[in-house]
Amino acid sequence: MDLARRTGIAFNESSDPSPGTLDLSTADSAIRLGFLHNPQTRALLAEADLARAERGEGRALPNPEADFAFRKNGGESHWELSVLGDVNGLLLYPWKRGAANTRYRATLNRLAAHLSEQKTQVYNAYFSAIAATQIQAFVANTAATWEAAAELSRRQRQAGTLNALDLAETEAAATEARLALRSAEGKASEERENLARVLGLPSSAWSLPDSLPDPLPEDPALGELEALAKGRNPGLTAAREESHAADQLRALASLEAFPSLKAGISVERDEAGRNFMGPAVSAEIPLFDLGFARRARSRAEGELARRRLTALESRLYPEIRARHQALGVARRNHEEVRKTLIPLRETATAEALKQYNFMLTGVYRLLAARREELSARILGMESLRDYWIARGELERLVGGPLPQPASGDKP
Repeated sequence: MDLARRTGIAFNESSDPSPGTLDLSTADSAIRLGFLHNPQTRALLAEADLARAERGEGRALPNPEADFAFRKNGGESHWELSVLGDVNGLLLYPWKRGAANTRYRATLNRLAAHLSEQKTQVYNAYFSAIAATQIQAFVANTAATWEAAAELSRRQRQAGTLNALDLAETEAAATEARLALRSAEGKASEERENLARVLGLPSSAWSLPDSLPDPLPEDPALGELEALAKGRNPGLTAAREESHAADQLRALASLEAFPSLKAGISVERDEAGRNFMGPAVSAEIPLFDLGFARRARSRAEGELARRRLTALESRLYPEIRARHQALGVARRNHEEVRKTLIPLRETATAEALKQYNFMLTGVYRLLAARREELSARILGMESLRDYWIARGELERLVGGPLPQPASGDKP
């Protein structure tokens, strides 16, 4: 199917999985499920079938017309038969067929652009749901740790070994952890339901992987992405095709300025039984409608299509540059968090544990160090999520999968 080639996803009904819990182990598996089950995708595919039917209508040759008249007077009869073909339609058929094909390609590319947007929605929702679930697990771990610390502090306060200030700080930290957990649970639930919406499947029907995939070894250069978008972006291609179709229709409107002409053959038999046969011609008399409005409309449509194309080009390339920059920032942030920040926080937690064991610091300081370590890990997950979302947006802008290094695995 043309839409499959334009979107990079095969619309194969036989790949519809059997009932049960579906494993969304990769983003591509989520996208395929979204295309199979999302009602909006089905509507777009039906619109593609409609566009194909309209192309067939536009490519059809005009039908001939037949006129028959029969008259009778007493015992005498007279009949006449004329068969006429649309001369203008036959002469203009190559232009009409070309315009129909161009409009069909423009429609398919426009539908492909909508499908690409849906693909990006699934892509972004998929990685956001995984990240939110991961963050919820880390926050739950932190909340459980602070709750245990608060319980221990209350017992120490009852035993007289802990002052009121340390108890208040520990209990306040435990309360903050519970609030953060409640927010994280709400965010994870929200992201899962958002993924369920774009997939067209309830959240109970599928499961997600436990963690986000690592970044790819390298990302494509900006110039490579701009070159890909110039030739592959379905919205840009559709705008070009629509501009080309408008030019074709404007030329066709100029040719249709000539009066409608039909020609054929006429056969007549009179009352005496004599047969007459000869050519027949039918012509439109351009008395009222001179075609000025049709030609003006075709010129306006052509100008509108060109302006839309220019506007789309002016928006597309700056957006590619912005998304490419966001991709680089997210990659660098994730690498710095993973290589520098998390090891430093792990060292700080280990040192705080040593001091606690030697009774040089309290449990609040130890747990605070642990909380900062978990915050660093959450920051790493958020930057990794932003990285994959930026890649998804770039795939939408360039009109297909990004070039991957030879050793890169798909997420």
